[in-house]
Amino acid sequence: MKKAKDQPESEPAELASLVGERIRKIRKEEGLSLELFALRCDMNAAYVGHIERGVQNPTLNTLERICKGLDISVEDLFIDMLFTDVQRSVCLNQKKKSTNTSPYPDEIIDRLARAFYPAILAC
Repeated sequence: MKKAKDQPESEPAELASLVGERIRKIRKEEGLSLELFALRCDMNAAYVGHIERGVQNPTLNTLERICKGLDISVEDLFIDMLFTDVQRSVCLNQKKKSTNTSPYPDEIIDRLARAFYPAILAC
């Protein structure tokens, strides 16, 4: 996968950062250290840290392993992260006025919402 020409190597992608922050939040809520969590996922702790910081883009297989390590479904990984922002996105699409207070642009929220919750956006 090629990086965009205007995106420096060290700058994490917004979508990867969003997913990584969610993984870290759940891991910490479960009281898991990075090392223990990495062992549960059968992954290298440094790699998991890169995912949590948005430096690495995990594959779908990796996301499945992470979700198993957190004892959640892949849907659960995204549902809380998106629900409020999906509501804002729907509001934005209907009113054409942004109410997004998250640190992520509406276009990122819309992309995630359309990928995971097309029925919600169909209303």
